[in-house]
Amino acid sequence: MVQNDDAEFLAEMRSDFLENLPTELEDCEGCLMRFEKSADPAELAEFKRLVHSMKGGGRMVALAEFSNFLHGLETRLQKFVQEGRLREFAGAGLPFLDLVRDYACALRDGDDVEVLAARINQTLERMG
Repeated sequence: MVQNDDAEFLAEMRSDFLENLPTELEDCEGCLMRFEKSADPAELAEFKRLVHSMKGGGRMVALAEFSNFLHGLETRLQKFVQEGRLREFAGAGLPFLDLVRDYACALRDGDDVEVLAARINQTLERMG
């Protein structure tokens, strides 16, 4: 009985997380678009905070693959920062976020995510 209640609670939390995710991804996109225009480091800091928060939220609701995608994005951001290629990151990050949104919507709708997961991983590889 307790295990069933735990599973129901997790399913409800996961559903809420996936329902709110598109808005959070839009906020991330906004940060990157504003950074492209202004080069304001505060926008990149906010982007990093949002991504980190979504990654943790995904782990909390047992979406390990989703969280791993965002961990990969954080790693790429750190690399771009070290290489001084921040504006380039903004351009590469936007298509990545589109794929992550598609992935999250597919999860929410109960659709197969295998092809999207492969595309996300390919995008991460191309980012370096």
